[in-house]
Amino acid sequence: MEGKRAPAAAAAAISAVLDDDDLLGEILLRLAFPTSLVRAALVCKRWLLHAAAPAFLRRFRGLHQPSLLGFYVVSTAIHPPRFVALPQPPELADVVRRGSFDLDSLGPDRFDLDCWNGLLLLSTFEMYPDRTMNPTRVRCPLYPARDTAILPTVPITSIHHD
Repeated sequence: MEGKRAPAAAAAAISAVLDDDDLLGEILLRLAFPTSLVRAALVCKRWLLHAAAPAFLRRFRGLHQPSLLGFYVVSTAIHPPRFVALPQPPELADVVRRGSFDLDSLGPDRFDLDCWNGLLLLSTFEMYPDRTMNPTRVRCPLYPARDTAILPTVPITSIHHD
């Protein structure tokens, strides 16, 4: 009889914790990675509602800053930069492995301008006399199925002195 009472008591204790919305929110908040949060949100509708709440997501992002996945190394002017991935936990290593960080397809005149929040801002040198950079592209290496977005050409301006 004592053996049956222990599992029932444990189940009741677990249920008491997981039925408390505040405790559930704190537990979800302490998950290490966004991928773990997605998995937890798939458990049931109640957990999904907690994980998708704007206030919860703000707190989660505040506690879990984006990780540096790697960096580009420039070895020579004629070869495109090579992406070097940093060691990652398994959840993030899978994301990096599926990404497309290769820049060879952009041509030899590609010039990296900036990166922010997982996006690369790239430009190529056109043969204008002032070496104006066109076209500017936005590329998302973590989503290789997306096409590179080409931004409008920057107008050439000149300053006239009278």
